[in-house]
Formats: sequence, structure tokens, C-alpha cells
Amino acid sequence: MKQAMLLNANRESYDDWREKFSLSRIYPNLVSMHAIRGLFQKSFSYLVAGEMAAHMMPILQSVFFALVVSMIFIVFPMGLLTWRLQYTQKHGFC
Repeated sequence: MKQAMLLNANRESYDDWREKFSLSRIYPNLVSMHAIRGLFQKSFSYLVAGEMAAHMMPILQSVFFALVVSMIFIVFPMGLLTWRLQYTQKHGFC
């Protein structure tokens, strides 16, 4: 497979070199073959991205849930605690 890709790349570069001098392409079918391969790889990359998202979403959901729970039970009461201390010091309860 790698050898075929190397040969096709060599043929394509030779055709590109010929086009610089306004000559016709020897292997015109390589252009359409590379376009089809590019479209296939693009559609396959969407499938891979979907699989990765399907794998990561449950993990991210539990991480975000843990962050929300920590905000409710830790951060919010600590914020109120500092507000209460400032309020009591301001009004002379301490």
C-alpha cells in the first residue's frame, strides 16, 4: 500500500511538473482518485469524531455534575460565610 502511494505521489508530481510547462497530464485519473480519497477520509474523520464524543460524553457529564455539586455544597456556603462575617463586623455583633 505504501509503495503504491509513493508511486502515485511520484506520478502526480511528474504530472504537476508537466503542467507548469503547459503540457498535458499523463495520468489524469490520479487527480480524481485523490479527490475521492480526500472525500472518503473527510467522511471517515466525522465518524471518528463521533465515536470519540460518544466515549467522552459520559465522562464529561460526571465531571460537570461533580463540579456543580461542589459549587452547591462547598463554594456557595463559603461565600455566604464571608458575607456573614462582614455583616456581623459591620453591625457590631462581634
